[in-house]
Amino acid sequence: MGGCPAAPGPAEPLRPQPPRASARTPPLRLPLPARHFPAGPGRPVPPLPPVPAPGERGAMTGRGSPSRFLSAVLHNGVGRYVRQLQRLQLLFSPTAADARGAREFVEEAAQDFARQHPDVVLYVSPQSGPGPAPVLRAEYLNGTVRDELIASKTSEEIVQLATKLANQSGLDIIRIRKPFHTDNPSVQGQWHPLTNKPSILTIQGPRLQPQ
Repeated sequence: MGGCPAAPGPAEPLRPQPPRASARTPPLRLPLPARHFPAGPGRPVPPLPPVPAPGERGAMTGRGSPSRFLSAVLHNGVGRYVRQLQRLQLLFSPTAADARGAREFVEEAAQDFARQHPDVVLYVSPQSGPGPAPVLRAEYLNGTVRDELIASKTSEEIVQLATKLANQSGLDIIRIRKPFHTDNPSVQGQWHPLTNKPSILTIQGPRLQPQ
């Protein structure tokens, strides 16, 4: 005969088990700043700083430097072209040694430059005494003022600098993202040599004749 089963003893008390780490465990959420909670009495929400648009001047990119798309000021050139350089002023000393090129520019090339750029007002301002170093000051229509140091420069170098300033728009010189950009892109995509060709050519491709 088999033995009788032993009588069950007193049940042991259950002990709490520590939680097991699981990949599905939601991460610990830290308290958010006050601006992430809805506004309520006694809890004002501070306004967030404005973020410039991707194509706006001074917009930040992944590189950390400001950049913009290539564009003209107020669509300049679509109708009548308006030169953005408003005034060009030459400040130099009539006796300083480093202003020799500036004096030669006034005597030889100033009239030719004014004749080639009739829409730019050229001021010649000699300063009494030694004075500071000679400066070529450019004032643009958007209010930008640039001072270019022309100490110890020749007359030809000053002409090249003045021509460069006359062809600029007055905007900050920053990195250009792409050489072309449109505000209204086409839904058909960019043009390529196979735009108006049968689409079968992109699948089969040219076939060589057997030799």
